[in-house]
Amino acid sequence: MDDAKRTLKFLIVGILTYATPIALVGSFFAENKLSFLLGLAVGIIIAVSIAVHMFKSLDFCLDLDPESAEKQMKKKAVIRFVVMGLAVGAAFCFPTIFHPVGLFFGLMGLKISAYFQPFIHR
Repeated sequence: MDDAKRTLKFLIVGILTYATPIALVGSFFAENKLSFLLGLAVGIIIAVSIAVHMFKSLDFCLDLDPESAEKQMKKKAVIRFVVMGLAVGAAFCFPTIFHPVGLFFGLMGLKISAYFQPFIHR
């Protein structure tokens, strides 16, 4: 489990590392800089929360029998999907507060960080 915790830490650091240049470049090009940065911040917070939720879900489900674990993982995946959907819906309803593009870039931090894990762990 120590390896999984280390991977989670690297994932979170990767999300934050990815967000820094996005914030700099995005605030340079965005018309409403505050809205973009708030959207990015919310996206980053959700991405980190999803990473932690996946870690805890896997930790919990590894102690269950295969059938129960599969059901629990599906339920927990739906929860993560709903949270992302609500965030995107809120961003499109209130684009002056949370810019959808900033939110999208923040959420993609989890994917980008996950893709770079093999290169970081060398």
